[in-house]
Amino acid sequence: MKDFFLKNKLWVLIIVILMAVGFGIDLLAKQAVTIGASQVMGVPVHIDSLDIGIVRPSIKMDGFKIFNPKGFPQGILLDLRQIRVDYNPLRLLKGQFHAPLVIVDLNEMILVKNKEGKLNVDALKVAEEKGDAKKAQEQKPAPSVKMQMDVVKLNIDHIVYKDFSQSEQGQILVYDVNLKDKIFKNITSPQQLAILIMVQAMGPTAIKSAAVYGAATVLGVAFLPAGVAGILIGKDSAVETWSESTDRIYRTSLEVINKIGKLKDENKDKGVINSTAYGADVQIVLKKSDNGKTQMTVTARKTMMPKPEIAAGVLYQIEERLR
Repeated sequence: MKDFFLKNKLWVLIIVILMAVGFGIDLLAKQAVTIGASQVMGVPVHIDSLDIGIVRPSIKMDGFKIFNPKGFPQGILLDLRQIRVDYNPLRLLKGQFHAPLVIVDLNEMILVKNKEGKLNVDALKVAEEKGDAKKAQEQKPAPSVKMQMDVVKLNIDHIVYKDFSQSEQGQILVYDVNLKDKIFKNITSPQQLAILIMVQAMGPTAIKSAAVYGAATVLGVAFLPAGVAGILIGKDSAVETWSESTDRIYRTSLEVINKIGKLKDENKDKGVINSTAYGADVQIVLKKSDNGKTQMTVTARKTMMPKPEIAAGVLYQIEERLR
């Protein structure tokens, strides 16, 4: 062994240098990803380990944890067991981040509703900024590396829901999501990926987040979760029926439209509201049914193309305000 080191000092030195450089690159990348993710989410982020493969171009992150925002108990919001990214090194040299495959394993999502009735996910920066259409349009996009994720494979174990809105002790529920290898395509930003993970995690539950769903609509991550209030009955519309008075539903609809979009015209007598929201033409029609309830139909179209996800998103937020 001694003779090997003496005769091959140059190769040994090269190997040691490569190992040191690789270790340094991993540390720098870990710091960069931690800072970047924290800026996107607006909360502290921690990564247990990050390894960059050179021979096989891949990035593996273990123990990716996103913590609660201010105003909520200290603790983890998203616990991602592992994220694996296969990347294209040639595109990276051109200032573009291209990932043919991303695999995300979410171990646990801990949703917390505080005593004011606000969810921790609604206080995340990505949800607050992107969920507000006006703010999203006013924001100037920061210069960043062009990103393209061809295929995202998502695995989700379970959700823990802690509700402190009714008592200090709170109510804790656990939902087994058991989502395995669900595939999504053409994700183009870390914001899209974050919202996609949260929307899919909350999908099988009855828990609703207007901010997260609104952000999904703005970002184009229109994967409707199960349990969304509106039932899609057409190519561009969503429908719901309430026992609330027509007058209250009409006023609430105007409040939502004025927050997320722009009112074009209205006719209270006919129960019709025409507006624009999330870049689409949105119409709300209220009708009194024979059983005394009020039926709402929300229709959305963008450049003549049906946008049922926007219609459902508007209806979703109206229901949130009616609660």
